[in-house]
Amino acid sequence: KMSGIKHQPVQGRRIESFELDSSGQTTAQTESPKFLFCIPGEKVALESCLCKLFTLKAGVQLFGLFDVLHGLMMSLYLVFEPNVDSFPYRLIQASAVIFGFLPILGGKNSKANLVKAYYYYKQLEYVILELFLVYWLYNPRFIYDDDGALTFFIIQTIIKTIYVVYCLLICFSYFVLVDRGEVVLANNGREVVAMMQNIRQISNAEGTAIPGVVVGEVSLSSDVQ
Repeated sequence: KMSGIKHQPVQGRRIESFELDSSGQTTAQTESPKFLFCIPGEKVALESCLCKLFTLKAGVQLFGLFDVLHGLMMSLYLVFEPNVDSFPYRLIQASAVIFGFLPILGGKNSKANLVKAYYYYKQLEYVILELFLVYWLYNPRFIYDDDGALTFFIIQTIIKTIYVVYCLLICFSYFVLVDRGEVVLANNGREVVAMMQNIRQISNAEGTAIPGVVVGEVSLSSDVQ
């Protein structure tokens, strides 16, 4: 009989609903979050990004870093090349210098809520910026005599849409895993999880404790309480 071992709760949370089965017992049902409010999360959620070259944690932080740099550049445009017509558009782009830190800090501290806030910010930013582009394209004040502006708008929209959707998918996958308690998988990837599981199986078979690895059914962690 083992004593003095306290099981720590898995970091993260699940959204559950409870129903009574035929025997009168309560059963918990986990609600799956939906990607872009319509696609079941389990069908699209990833475990790594960029052809498995980076973990989800590295992916969300890279997207955040890019937004910080892009927002900083747009801030300089606002200061040194002010323009009344493009000021709202540039201001929204410049806001990324602040919101870009959300996934950086969220990945560093495994905070799903920060990454989730960035996930919603990117959706709102994309919609607003595209509306501005449509307004400029069809406004008589900015209309062009040829079809070059329309072609450029279509190409830019396609490229940006692919980029934003992939960014959203990485962020979605990260905070879903963290909310599910799979922090090690989100931060370190499937290879590290498999390695830790192998160590746990060897430790269980030999009946020995390995420093740095919690042996049990609750979680894999580097902190032994």
